[in-house]
Amino acid sequence: MPSLTPADELASVRAELARLKARERALCDALTAAPACARTGTWTRAEVGSRTIRLFDHRLLPPEIRDDPLFWRERQTVEVVCHPIDTLRPMPLVPRPNPGHASALRLQ
Repeated sequence: MPSLTPADELASVRAELARLKARERALCDALTAAPACARTGTWTRAEVGSRTIRLFDHRLLPPEIRDDPLFWRERQTVEVVCHPIDTLRPMPLVPRPNPGHASALRLQ
């Protein structure tokens, strides 16, 4: 069984997360559209509700305040971007190590 480099595993994890997020959206849409009696499974009851949140829209501020550097802060963040090297050959699916196992955090 081939092992993945950290870059390949990260790309694979992100693809899996995207797939799971899409599935989550589909399930939430189905549960929202379902009658209350159809929102209970064998182990879980899904509750659908709504809430109101307050948002601060800085774009509504007058430009002299919004564009004043006194009111802005900068911070640096680190990001890792994955770019496929060979788009004609798909990356193999490799099982992930158990998160509790010592090899789960080891970088190759």
